[in-house]
Amino acid sequence: MISYLKTFFILYLFTVTLLDFFENNIYAKENIFIENAYIPIFYEKQLSAAGYFSLKNNTNKNLKIISIKSNFGNATFHNSMINEEGIAKMIEIPSVELPSKSTINFEPNKMHIMFSNINNYKDIETIKVFLLFDDETEIQIPFKIISNIYNQKKEKNKNHEKKHNHKHGSSNSNESSHNH
Repeated sequence: MISYLKTFFILYLFTVTLLDFFENNIYAKENIFIENAYIPIFYEKQLSAAGYFSLKNNTNKNLKIISIKSNFGNATFHNSMINEEGIAKMIEIPSVELPSKSTINFEPNKMHIMFSNINNYKDIETIKVFLLFDDETEIQIPFKIISNIYNQKKEKNKNHEKKHNHKHGSSNSNESSHNH
């Protein structure tokens, strides 16, 4: 009985640790770590999107990303800047330097991946992005799509019903009359 409980406890700890690994959205290849890779989608039929993540070089050598591609659409690195006049500007970056033992954060209003001509993403939860380094190492990063479209539609319908004091789909004409 004790042996059974011990085995159960070890399996439980292993499962919790594994779930925690995936919950924190960490991806690793050798000594290069990627965390929290996501692409926010704000509305249906969006034609472009930005991708964000953290990239850690845990090696003893400097790395350089020379190419990026994706199954999601055209992918390029961009850096967002605000000039002296306060105007935001995005500049395409042909490559990204990743010094040894350092972390680069790709984040909103700073360096990020810009996706254009994006493909249909309605039934896709994970996007594949491939980074090619100057030493010919290629890393595939799974990006999660974070979408609030469904909740936005739900909230819009709820507000629409409150505003007009009716519920859609009612067969009683008195209930569906608009009170403007």
